[in-house]
Amino acid sequence: MKKMKSIVFLSLFIASIALFLFFSPQMKSFFPYDTMKTPSISEQDNSLVEGEMNSSEDQGAKSEQRDVQVISKENFAFTAPMDQAEKRISKKPFGMFITPETSSVQPDKFYGFHTGTDWEIFPEEMDADVPVRAVCSGTMRLKKYVSGYGGVVVEECKFSDETITVVYGHLNLESVKNDQGDPVKVGEVIGLLGANKSAQTDGERKHLHLSIHRGTSINLRGYVDSKSNLSDWIDPCASGCCGQ
Repeated sequence: MKKMKSIVFLSLFIASIALFLFFSPQMKSFFPYDTMKTPSISEQDNSLVEGEMNSSEDQGAKSEQRDVQVISKENFAFTAPMDQAEKRISKKPFGMFITPETSSVQPDKFYGFHTGTDWEIFPEEMDADVPVRAVCSGTMRLKKYVSGYGGVVVEECKFSDETITVVYGHLNLESVKNDQGDPVKVGEVIGLLGANKSAQTDGERKHLHLSIHRGTSINLRGYVDSKSNLSDWIDPCASGCCGQ
């Protein structure tokens, strides 16, 4: 009987030690404890998910960047008013200081800093129809004869989210089909240059004067008396009007 009690007591003692060792922190490393955890995404899988998220974010950012570029491109979608535009700018570019004595055009009666850019004709175009195209998409604001210009068309457009007015000077108004308030699309023919030294050009040579004025107000001044006043105008070449 005593021997039986000893065996039971020993069994209980051994079982107690086994339970103690099983739950002891020092002994957990001997048991496959990790296999008992709740299933989760491995570090590798997690990195893939993050990679996919980052890729998605990058694609979204690139898409947004593309949208900005498209918007920017639309806002800067200005074109040259005449073909071979860069070859025509030979006498009066934007900002040039002009006096009757020093002007590259003789004789000349004007004085001051040029608010626009002049596009000249080629010799063979003296008696030919020379079309002038809209440099931007917008609305025709003015169509009339003006002293110093002859025929003038003014178009209102947007340039880099800024409202501007574009002056086309020395036109044959009879060739201008659109009227005030009509929409104008970039690249469409505004009209033809006026005839050399005629009422269509107010006695000036056959050429195009184009200026870009900031804001909605129409300003037809071809010259200003100080360089600081040029800040109210934009160099047409800065908008893409001078060709590539």
